[in-house]
Amino acid sequence: MEGAFVSVVIYNEITGLKDTDITPSYVICKGIGRVTYLGGGGKQLIDEYTEIDRLFGTQSYGQNFRGSIKLYNLTQGKWWNVYPWVEPYSYPPRKSSYQPTLVANIEFNAFAFEKNPNVKNLNEATWEVGDAYGIEAAPTGSLPRNFQFEKLRDDASAVITITFKPDGTVLFADGFVKIIETQAQQRSNRVNVPKDGAIEYNDKWL
Repeated sequence: MEGAFVSVVIYNEITGLKDTDITPSYVICKGIGRVTYLGGGGKQLIDEYTEIDRLFGTQSYGQNFRGSIKLYNLTQGKWWNVYPWVEPYSYPPRKSSYQPTLVANIEFNAFAFEKNPNVKNLNEATWEVGDAYGIEAAPTGSLPRNFQFEKLRDDASAVITITFKPDGTVLFADGFVKIIETQAQQRSNRVNVPKDGAIEYNDKWL
């Protein structure tokens, strides 16, 4: 309804001291902009058009700050842990990397997200110019005890991302998510997400 990318990101959250101490988790993310330039030696994501300074503020607490937010790559999947503020990014007047067909050089008053190296992240995203990015639109949820996502199988570095485009279709090819019971009858259920954006599932666990 708001013309934004929306993703369901499914992963295993590390909830203990070891990488094997995990909770099958999921979160809904909403797109807020697109990456238009990569800077800082691959450590910064610049958006020349979205007013991210108003959304996140520019008050810095120093490079040793351990707090962060997850910035999700809604085009390719996974995420970066970035500082919870943005910084001005200055460069000479040039053509926009997002719209390289522009004839005239334009001086951009842009801001950048910076990756926080103080936070461990086994699910680091790779980024390209034009990738849609977003933040959590709802609190993270988790599966009940003794259930897990079959594709992840206790893997703390694997992520399933299902991204819906503004027109309701799915960005990637047909996919599915299967939830399995790890004890008792070991039943399962499967949610199919074809490319047209329909969501298909069975009411019964088999």
